[in-house]
Amino acid sequence: RLNSSHLVISYAVFCLKKNRPISIIAFSFLVYTFFLMIRRPPRSTLFPYTTLFRSGTSVAISADGNTAIVGGPHDNNGAGAVWVFTRNTGTWVQQGGKLVSSEGVGVGAQGSSVAISADGNTAVVGGMNDNDGTGAMWVYTRANNGQWSPQGNGVHNRQWGTVLLGIAHQGVSIALSPDGNTALLGGDLDNNSTGAAWVFTRSAGVWSLVPVKLVGSALGQAHQGVSVALSSDGNTAILGGPGDSNGA
Repeated sequence: RLNSSHLVISYAVFCLKKNRPISIIAFSFLVYTFFLMIRRPPRSTLFPYTTLFRSGTSVAISADGNTAIVGGPHDNNGAGAVWVFTRNTGTWVQQGGKLVSSEGVGVGAQGSSVAISADGNTAVVGGMNDNDGTGAMWVYTRANNGQWSPQGNGVHNRQWGTVLLGIAHQGVSIALSPDGNTALLGGDLDNNSTGAAWVFTRSAGVWSLVPVKLVGSALGQAHQGVSVALSSDGNTAILGGPGDSNGA
């Protein structure tokens, strides 16, 4: 379907091909149209256009395909947030309000990474910019009535691993075992970009950090943890390090 933008662009192309001058009105409208195109993000079928919060930077879905979680780390000027959607008789609707923790430190970019359990009742959220780039993760659980609530170590729902040197970007990647009881948090900038991953386990609704940080032998700035995955039983972890051996 043609609109005024198409007509002006077509006119400009015609003038250029014929080596004719473009009227100042057409030129001004062309510049204005181009400005709108580069400024306005594309609309999403699930998100109305409001502001540029990068919804869809991270996504995850439950085993039955009926619960999806979407991360938007640029929401609220970089604080970040996630949204949960459920499917019923083929129709997707948002479940509750956006999930964002008030325990974040600074501009956390919550939603940098997300993962969800097989039953869709436990979600983990990574925020790689939390606490000036140390990074962190947040856990949420869903009750039978569809209400989502934070879950943590008994005091806080914000979790992070021990950082060896400098910023770590914990939360650049995250994984969750199908039963929702083991989480793997990747931080590719730990120890001068060697990278690492941290394991958290849940027992009786309380999350604890496993004291052993996961890091393999590396050549140079490997960025281990830029991607992570867990086996179905949560007992085997794998880390990706695209910078190892100068990117080989």
